[in-house]
Amino acid sequence: MSMKLLSSVSALLCACTTLSAHAENPLSYHHTLDTEVRMDGRTDREEKWQYRLRYYPTVNLTSDNSWSINGLITTGDSFANTRNSFDGNSHNLYMRRLFVRKTYDGGKTEVGVLPTYKGHVSLTGLSYDGWIKGIRQVVAVDDDTAVEFVAGNLDDLDAANALDFPDEMNYYEFEYSSRVARRHHIELGLERMLSGNFTRAEYRYDLDNSHAATVEWVQRVDEAETKLTTGFAGLLPVAEYPVSYAAYYSYTSEHFGPRGTLTEDFIGTGHGFSVDCFAQIPGLPSTSWFVGYDLIDATHRLQVGIRSRIR
Repeated sequence: MSMKLLSSVSALLCACTTLSAHAENPLSYHHTLDTEVRMDGRTDREEKWQYRLRYYPTVNLTSDNSWSINGLITTGDSFANTRNSFDGNSHNLYMRRLFVRKTYDGGKTEVGVLPTYKGHVSLTGLSYDGWIKGIRQVVAVDDDTAVEFVAGNLDDLDAANALDFPDEMNYYEFEYSSRVARRHHIELGLERMLSGNFTRAEYRYDLDNSHAATVEWVQRVDEAETKLTTGFAGLLPVAEYPVSYAAYYSYTSEHFGPRGTLTEDFIGTGHGFSVDCFAQIPGLPSTSWFVGYDLIDATHRLQVGIRSRIR
């Protein structure tokens, strides 16, 4: 990590310490470490053996944990890349998130270098480990409905510069999410990002307590470009530990732009089919195996690996 990054973290922690001195209890700290090793094999290139480290530090500033400082330090050198190759020349580790969060009964407010999502990650969402420099406001209208607004900056996709102060406001997102009936969930959104304007819609139907069907659609409104995914996800009762799965069809039009390529593990444009499975490894708590297969036009891809989480 650079001296600039260390200086930013130190200054923020000093500010937090000063704030917490007036709180009922002193600072409390906790963290999570995610590790992963995988083989990534594709028919259009040589296979890669890769590793990933994700470290999530959190400093709680109040006794009820309503005020907190949150961060993410991870491998990888770009917005959508969080893995290093064992045989590569670069083994980078960068802090790519650092933000203040305030939670309350009616929602939450986040300010700083933020996650790209408010709660869960959708198939059409930006990369899980990406960042937005700005502010997020989530308001819970009731137990089943929430609205979210994000304003900020997204232009420099180099992880080394994730904590740099933004030059301009060029990212805006508004989202409405609701459970409209016991098994029916919808999300509707408007987005301005990466020099494009988009509308987004997601519908999920809970088939039962273990399986759901989903459709996600993103339309670029300033050009006739589309991204679509539809499929099924759930749990299969296999042996001692259930197997989580997701199977879906996807389509990304050729000129959809970075809004499509900056999703998790993007392969290419066109028609595709994907299957992902994972489950806990017997006898190893917080450790799981995973297998993923993708077919995008003429490109086949297989991913096999192990993940572990330490709290």
